[in-house]
Amino acid sequence: HNGRLFLAWKGTDDKLNLMFSEGDGAFPAGPWYLLDLNRDAPERRLGFYIAAYRTPPAGVEGIGDGGPENLGMLYAMEADTIDPETSLPMDFETFQKRTLERNTHLPAKLDYGGTFVFHTPDNHSFTFRLLPEGHKYTARVLRMDDEQLPEDLTTLPLVQGPYLTSADPFFAGGRTGRIEVRHPGCDIPLVLDYRDAQNPVYLSNIAACPQPWFERAEALRAYARVLTDANQGRAAAAAIATATLIALHMVGIDHSVPVADVTQWLTDPESTPYPALAEALLNLLGARRLRRPVHLDVVRFKYEDVLGAPSPRSVAEVDFTLLMSAVLQSFNERYGEAVGDFQDLLR
Repeated sequence: HNGRLFLAWKGTDDKLNLMFSEGDGAFPAGPWYLLDLNRDAPERRLGFYIAAYRTPPAGVEGIGDGGPENLGMLYAMEADTIDPETSLPMDFETFQKRTLERNTHLPAKLDYGGTFVFHTPDNHSFTFRLLPEGHKYTARVLRMDDEQLPEDLTTLPLVQGPYLTSADPFFAGGRTGRIEVRHPGCDIPLVLDYRDAQNPVYLSNIAACPQPWFERAEALRAYARVLTDANQGRAAAAAIATATLIALHMVGIDHSVPVADVTQWLTDPESTPYPALAEALLNLLGARRLRRPVHLDVVRFKYEDVLGAPSPRSVAEVDFTLLMSAVLQSFNERYGEAVGDFQDLLR
């Protein structure tokens, strides 16, 4: 796959083993495995450098089933990380050289339950403990640089950071089921509220923070062009359909059916009216947005089955007067209102 050789087999403990070669058919013996996952063509780059250290285990006497076959650690660094010594993005050769030079203290056999320090190529350090089994609420990473990290994970929120936050401790009786997601540069969060499991709430921030959605849609369109050039027409159509769904959400058009269904319909302009209606709705709304969302599939039902319009296969076949009426009916039915003018739906 992409010039690499992969080998997988089932071990005596019924667990899957996996190895891969860079293409020469040789499998490194370790203990270091240093990988450049940023060297491929742009459309296949993962954007990371990887350093993994794996050894046979020590200190496993008395552990059930003889303990694990090996122990190790894996460190991933973004390939565009700035080198503090040059103020330029670090190349893989520097990443590899410093990783090896700064971690010669790691033993030939890692101890089960042992504590070790890994020094990164960009001048950080991690103190970690190898506890492969059990103790699931005990931290494995104990310290970063000079900062002592909490060891008892039950005292922490489910997640806490600048972009993803759940305010209350997750395990210590304060579980709320409410998570806030923030985009860089926007203070209005997307809220996922599952405190009432019978009535989960999704509060979108797409109107307050449109820029990430624009960027996702454009990235999908660019990806579709790459797929088209690679003669992967079906995958390209799926990427375009997902970009269309994002654009529809940005103007207030969602759906009441599973996303897989509506995505499939949007990839099939010959058999379904959805691509034509989606493009017509985007043209109709332009830079405006519905003040409350309506379902695309319900608009389709109102347009064809209630108002009797022929099923369109292109935008040129869409009757925009009937389309506005279908949106009005869908809105009034969903929200129990009696709006009579399409313009009153907009903001």
